[in-house]
Amino acid sequence: MPSLDPFQLDQQALDNKLKLLQESLERWRRVKIDAGELTSQEELQEAEDEFNWLREEIGKSVKSIGWDLDDLAETLRRMSEQNRQPAEETTARGEYIRRMRHLLTTIDDEVKKSSEALAASESPDGRQNRHQQQQQPDSGMSASTERLVESLLQQDDEDDDVELLIQDDSSVRAEDSSA
Repeated sequence: MPSLDPFQLDQQALDNKLKLLQESLERWRRVKIDAGELTSQEELQEAEDEFNWLREEIGKSVKSIGWDLDDLAETLRRMSEQNRQPAEETTARGEYIRRMRHLLTTIDDEVKKSSEALAASESPDGRQNRHQQQQQPDSGMSASTERLVESLLQQDDEDDDVELLIQDDSSVRAEDSSA
């Protein structure tokens, strides 16, 4: 019976978590884009609640996957010390870990920018500025929500970069597993 490669087992579990993270990230992006088309205050509140929940879940996933990457790096270090794999394989696996860390940083930065945009659109006590809301009584969106949506829509170009990284990494993993 062939021995199981601990790195591959950890990597498979990590890949599953990355798929879930990607689904949450895609949903989070759809919510922020769709919020720009909503007009009722109730719909806006629901979208904002979902947006915030997804943002928190993405943040938790990024942290968890970061810890998993730390474990994966430790597994790689131990396997390398025991000379259980060729140097080229160690290098390729180290590159995988580096790419994943970069991906997580990119996702985390994107989500944090949305949090900063939301915080900037609110008053210091965490409540929306009533004066700003009163200035636009006919609008279905509060001024702070409008600024948030505008800010988030401006990030769409950066979102494409993250999608490319995810797609590129998926194709690299597919090539690695077929080799």
